[in-house]
Amino acid sequence: MADSDSKVALEPRTFKVTGMTCNACVNSVERSLNSMPGVSATVNFAAETAHVLAPAEVTAKEIIKKIESAGYEGKEIGDNESITLHSKKSAVALIVGLIFTIPVMLFSMSMDLQMNFGSWLVDALNTLGVHNPTNSFHQLVNTALIILSAPVVLVVAFPIHRAAVRNFFHPTMDNLISLGSLTAFIWSIYATYNDLDSVYTEVAASIVTLVVLGRYLESRAKRSASNALQELLKISTKEVTVKRGGLPMLIPVEQLEIGDVFVVMPGQRVATDGVVVSGTSSIDNSLITGESVPVEVAPGDRVIGATVNQNGRLEVRATRVGKETEFARITAMVISAQGEKAPIQRLADRISAIFVPVVTTIAIATYLFWHYVNGASLARSIEIAVAVLVIACPCALGLATPVALLVASGRG
Repeated sequence: MADSDSKVALEPRTFKVTGMTCNACVNSVERSLNSMPGVSATVNFAAETAHVLAPAEVTAKEIIKKIESAGYEGKEIGDNESITLHSKKSAVALIVGLIFTIPVMLFSMSMDLQMNFGSWLVDALNTLGVHNPTNSFHQLVNTALIILSAPVVLVVAFPIHRAAVRNFFHPTMDNLISLGSLTAFIWSIYATYNDLDSVYTEVAASIVTLVVLGRYLESRAKRSASNALQELLKISTKEVTVKRGGLPMLIPVEQLEIGDVFVVMPGQRVATDGVVVSGTSSIDNSLITGESVPVEVAPGDRVIGATVNQNGRLEVRATRVGKETEFARITAMVISAQGEKAPIQRLADRISAIFVPVVTTIAIATYLFWHYVNGASLARSIEIAVAVLVIACPCALGLATPVALLVASGRG
């Protein structure tokens, strides 16, 4: 009986969580929230929300403080609020990344382009009266490629590096991306000025740009699904004409009470679930039931809130209001479907939580093995270790599953 009472006392609340970049971030927020007595929380990365079941005495401010203690920002979402997702920053970062990354990749992968690019650089420097500041032709080209890749690695990837530092003790995919790109970039600088062949500017720039591209596409997908939910929330009626004391009066729909008789004119949406007490008409129930043919209603027939009155004036007695209506329940189910995790999502969370430290350990072990056991050169050993860090970024596991579920529920 005690367990039953405690479950009844729990209140569902939804919070917007910003700053998460992968499913390891989800684990950090969930750990923080679930450490609160009596609180059960599920964080959805794709929807950027935390769905919290908490006792009434636990305030929203306390929950937000817990979210912030994990390194993220939180805000409570009200019943009539919708989540707005923006992809503008992602688009700007993607454009900047592509502008600098494409030439770096082209020049790095084509010897002919390198020769032509290098010759153009030498001519340009000579025209400006500047002699080649490096000791070799290849150093000049590699220096130019480092300069081109620097805005991508240092500016475009800055949010990734910042998140990596913030989550140092609870590693996320950002730690792996940051470590891989910075290692490749710093090694390229070292290799260039020591006249070594192993320069990886294209690796440093491309991994960042590809990650930014994935997050931009993810943001677009989330915004599309969120827009579908916003359109659903906009459908509900804002004001309704009720009969009180024998006189009609216009009131906000939130003030409608069970037993009130309200008027529905042709073309208007039915304000809430009820029973027809006067008038006849046809009702378009397609939004709720999917029926393509309007249904004829007369006194005694039930009508559903948010459906459309076609042609006659109706007077309806409210039987359910607020969160108890069919429309409110459907909306709640959509939000719940976007917030809850499928079993495969929970598997992705568990893998992401241990993946980063495991991969980092493997990269270090790879370097030690190749350099000290296999006798490979320093350059070759670092090259292989960097390859491990860069190639082992399965963000699709943490991103594709929740985004697919989010978009599917939005379409539904």
